[in-house]
Amino acid sequence: AMNNYACSLSDPEEKAIWFEKAANNGDSFGYWNLGNLYKDGRGVKQDYSKALSLFKQAASMGNKHAMMEIANMYRFGKGIELDKEKAMDWLNKAMIAGDEQAKMELAYWLITDGQKKDQSLGLKYYMELAQEGNEDALYNLGEFYENIVNDIKHAIFWYRKGALKKELR
Repeated sequence: AMNNYACSLSDPEEKAIWFEKAANNGDSFGYWNLGNLYKDGRGVKQDYSKALSLFKQAASMGNKHAMMEIANMYRFGKGIELDKEKAMDWLNKAMIAGDEQAKMELAYWLITDGQKKDQSLGLKYYMELAQEGNEDALYNLGEFYENIVNDIKHAIFWYRKGALKKELR
């Protein structure tokens, strides 16, 4: 309830107070939201180290959103040293926790990253997402077949499938 109340507030400083109360009561979303305030310097002094600590606390409670924040901090070197390995590990954790975007980003990295290429696993993830009706995965499969495999027939198949899905909405 404290976290939800904090989300309804407009004053970032007051939000920080209530997110902290929620976190102190064991609310993973309280930790995650407070971490975002520290990461962005809203209502509190910007502190990436504190943000990372709060995200890790939320992640230890299974919060997939916090796992994505940690992955992005390592991926882009946001306030910490850039570390692709740690970023991929956290994306994998978020994917296992059920975060669809983490699966999408992990698939992209597995297909395109020169050091850790595993196109078959990346393709498997895209296929799973496409079977669930994920429009971005349908488009990315088209891109994969067009730009990596140079198979325009399969590319058109996936692009069309994605276009038809959008048309049905």
